[in-house]
Amino acid sequence: DECMQCATGYNSSTGCTTCEANYQGNPAESDPCVPCSNADDCNSHGTAWSDAGSQACQCECDLGWAGDGCMQCAEGYDASTSCTTCEKNHRGNPLEGEPCVPCSNGDDCNNHGTAWSDAGSQTCQCNCSLGWAGDECMQCATGYNSSTGCTTCEANYQGNPAESDPCVPCSNADDCNSHGTAWSD
Repeated sequence: DECMQCATGYNSSTGCTTCEANYQGNPAESDPCVPCSNADDCNSHGTAWSDAGSQACQCECDLGWAGDGCMQCAEGYDASTSCTTCEKNHRGNPLEGEPCVPCSNGDDCNNHGTAWSDAGSQTCQCNCSLGWAGDECMQCATGYNSSTGCTTCEANYQGNPAESDPCVPCSNADDCNSHGTAWSD
């Protein structure tokens, strides 16, 4: 019996005709086995690897990076900052390991507003729907009745939120020509 010993990176179980894991090449076609390289194969934005017998390395891209060779920003990451911040209408902090995710009307504004953010923002803002207020649109705006889910006006306010008519305070001058006290139920 003759023992066969392959050079580093070559797979002895295939008679040195394929590469070991974490090497790439095709020795059967005179393409030598060379180590996978994070810098060369993944643009220094990921971890290069391969299975035994593979002819090419693959990349496990770092947070914020995507594509073949980790050469572009992942969805939601801002290319103008080398993928280190989130793009408009996304939130997160990639430098602290927090991924960029889309702003969500449900998660960020409790389905009572429109979520948005500027590029580079770590949080989303809310433009609350009529009748709703607060950073996350969790409470009724002034003059709206919380017992009806902010869909009607409180006493001494008038309007019809169901018809996009906002609740406004009753006014002695406007509602009673300054000759009485304005009020509502």
